[in-house]
Amino acid sequence: MFKLKVAITTTLVLFIFASPSQANWAVVNEDANSVREFLVSSDEVVSFPQIGKMYAVVEDGMIIKFVTWTSKMQQELLVSLPYSLMVNYIDITGILRAEPINHGDKIFVQVTESAKVELNDKFVSAPVIELPVFEGEAIVETGAEILAKTVNPDYSTSMTIKPIENNDPNKVVAIQVIADGMSWTSITTDNSSTPITVNHLPANELVTVQTVLRDVATNQETIIQNALTSTATVEIPVIPNSRDVNQDLATITSPQNQVVVNGDAKSATISFAPIENLDSSKTLVSIVVVGPGGSTTSIGVGGSGGSVTVSDLGAAFGYTVKMVIRDLNSGEETVISGGII
Repeated sequence: MFKLKVAITTTLVLFIFASPSQANWAVVNEDANSVREFLVSSDEVVSFPQIGKMYAVVEDGMIIKFVTWTSKMQQELLVSLPYSLMVNYIDITGILRAEPINHGDKIFVQVTESAKVELNDKFVSAPVIELPVFEGEAIVETGAEILAKTVNPDYSTSMTIKPIENNDPNKVVAIQVIADGMSWTSITTDNSSTPITVNHLPANELVTVQTVLRDVATNQETIIQNALTSTATVEIPVIPNSRDVNQDLATITSPQNQVVVNGDAKSATISFAPIENLDSSKTLVSIVVVGPGGSTTSIGVGGSGGSVTVSDLGAAFGYTVKMVIRDLNSGEETVISGGII
């Protein structure tokens, strides 16, 4: 849904934002009131992310989360971000404004001087087309004030937000917070500026805070988004694994497989050696068989060694066998490969 810029009888806060660096981004202003779509040049689509740099993760043309890249992350469809997390544009009245980049915004790539395409996993490459840059002191519209951020005992966080005051009896106001993965929390206010608290937010993330004014007669919504807001910073303790993972990988032998084929079907007897010093109250062990379509059979076993039999397997297909050792405290899994059956 587009953020509609219309006249409303509410109290809004306007900030002046000086000359944000906007990389090769532009606002798509397809009609007079809509500014929730962005254009990027092809060089902003990232194939080799840099550790420590922030990116937007795009799925089917939509920003679903924001990440600061680490060496442990898996490759995703990424777009570089301007350091201000905003893009300047000129509205229809000639005023220079800064539009914040947020969850749910649509991303297009300029592929020629006159054409753009939605950014999705089908995009390969395109020439770099320079986009217009609007420098100067830009106005940023903000509809809600962040008053406080707190940390909860379970390491989730809470955010206390002061909504705008609405004096129009035909409108209702809600505060929405969108976290990574497009997880939504929405709280309807009493139309006053009485602070509300949004709980169970993830720690150490950027979230979208937006004010939604809905006309009760027409159901038309006006959405005013804040700039991306960080949740509380939390030092989440690392729970140690009860076993030495490196030693397990070095000393635990791979499961052994004996296969019997019977026509179009086959079965496999999978044997495994004992695991030394296994405490079943702290560690679970399973033999896992994964089929070609991702179907999985998991059989819990102890640490004393033995064998299990898996039947009704397709004779024409290959199945991956592995032993999975899961630490109940840390949640970490150690995988011992057992080959293909």
